[in-house]
Amino acid sequence: IIYAYDITQVGSAGVLIIRGVSGSLDNPIALITYPGSKTTLTATNVGYAWGIANHNKVEEHWVFSKLTVRADGQPISAFNYLRAIGNDLSDQNCAESQAGVFSTSEWNCNKNIMFGNYIHDFGCGSTSNLQHTTYFSNRHFSGQDNNCEAFDFGWNYLTNNEARAGIHIYDEGWCGSWDGIVKIHDNVIENQVGAGIDFNVGCSVGWEMEIYAHVYNNIFVNAGLAQSDGDQNCPAVVLQTWQASSDAGLEGFVKFYNNIFYGFGEPSSTETGDRVFLMARNLHSLGNNFDFYWLNNIVVDTNDFEYFYNPGVQYWVDPIISSNN
Repeated sequence: IIYAYDITQVGSAGVLIIRGVSGSLDNPIALITYPGSKTTLTATNVGYAWGIANHNKVEEHWVFSKLTVRADGQPISAFNYLRAIGNDLSDQNCAESQAGVFSTSEWNCNKNIMFGNYIHDFGCGSTSNLQHTTYFSNRHFSGQDNNCEAFDFGWNYLTNNEARAGIHIYDEGWCGSWDGIVKIHDNVIENQVGAGIDFNVGCSVGWEMEIYAHVYNNIFVNAGLAQSDGDQNCPAVVLQTWQASSDAGLEGFVKFYNNIFYGFGEPSSTETGDRVFLMARNLHSLGNNFDFYWLNNIVVDTNDFEYFYNPGVQYWVDPIISSNN
């Protein structure tokens, strides 16, 4: 364990760069703010900047806890077997990159665990659609089909984020898959631009994202907002594939249960087609072997918006099981 005591560190593109040092499953390395003190890491570059960077994406088994980190690109880079616990995370100027507060790819997506983080005010009205509040992907830039161990995202508080999509699970091209159960639970997501949560793929034909996800005990308040510059809003919950082929979609299941959704959509929007709560659609299907469950959820409309897209126009896909909502 490395304790940080009353440290304030400022850098440009990267503040703390982890290079040549990894922990192990039995002996992870932990950087923790000492009780009663404060550690602040600030990356000043506009756009591409990292608070804590994983050099060449090869280091693993690190724990970061009780740190205050500000960076426009990625406050904490992904590590295989990352533990990020109780951190205060935001941008410094205006979030802009192709990442998120947490963001994974094929090199560093194994069993990331993120608990109890305060993720706030990340993004602004000009943040592009390529930058998200969080961004979970196993994209195979190398073209090799390697699965990653599922991530666990729980007890986090996301508020007032203008980077689109609070919990963004997306892949495209050579899509990768996840082993085990992805758990998204006990989070609060409020005042979120774009979807509160989405499972969204644009895989090449012959590639699918296999995922088995449980989404439960979360509270979403006012998800699906527009950016302050007037960018169109988005449904609060999205399941979507972009290819017309069922061989390029989702595989596995997503189970939503025991969640509360209070308010959705952008009240000032004129994009009536987007002023809905739930979007589950594809030109063909969500995938060859994909099931969508919707159980014990509470949805409260505060803006007199529709619950879902017009099935005849937007290729609506029904949940395989829907009850007690």
